[in-house]
Amino acid sequence: MSWFSQNEDFFHEETQKQADKAKNSNNIKNWRFRLKKGQTGHIVFLSDLEFFIKEHQYQANGSYYNYETCIEGIHGECPLCDNDCNCSPVAIATVIDLTEHQRKDGSTTGPQRKPIVLKKGGAERFLKRQKKLEGLKGKKFEVSRSSDQKGEATGTDVEYDKEADLTKLKEFAPEGWDKDEWIQPLELSEIFAPKTPEELRKAIGAPDPIGSAEKEISGEPEKEEGGKSLADLV
Repeated sequence: MSWFSQNEDFFHEETQKQADKAKNSNNIKNWRFRLKKGQTGHIVFLSDLEFFIKEHQYQANGSYYNYETCIEGIHGECPLCDNDCNCSPVAIATVIDLTEHQRKDGSTTGPQRKPIVLKKGGAERFLKRQKKLEGLKGKKFEVSRSSDQKGEATGTDVEYDKEADLTKLKEFAPEGWDKDEWIQPLELSEIFAPKTPEELRKAIGAPDPIGSAEKEISGEPEKEEGGKSLADLV
């Protein structure tokens, strides 16, 4: 296959592939709902809080905002735990973020679909309201973050606003998106899927365990495919 094409369909097909890849990218877990210190925003839940994991936050590639699901109870070991990376139980749901966030070029964002990842305080606040309101799906909230340095980025104060009109939200779907699909919850089990110990060690630059790369040595000559030993080749 040539490295270029003279068919316009190629451009449109590859553009769609990139869009589909972005929709399903695990990187979306880093595009989570956050507020700046002292900021107030509004969110609409597209799902209840019913997805719970233990999550690590760690520093890598010059950024402290790296997140991975803890695998201690899955693989029996977790390189992030072994390297003393922060770990917290979190509750996760999907929201539409109606907050106007300013971009570097001075423009502001429109509504965005994001995961909201809640640690202890935030999870308790919303779980309490989930029980009181008999569910969070379709509910609109005003959330505010205090100016305190340690204030939770998901908001330190929460007020229930009203039952949102999800039909109206469809009109804010980004260009190229199916409007019905845009107001569906994210596939959290895919976005937050746990990695293998090898992948996590690579992410933080940790060495493999001693002996993991060693080959088993025996008294028999090494065999190649076809049943011939190295000794048979000389």
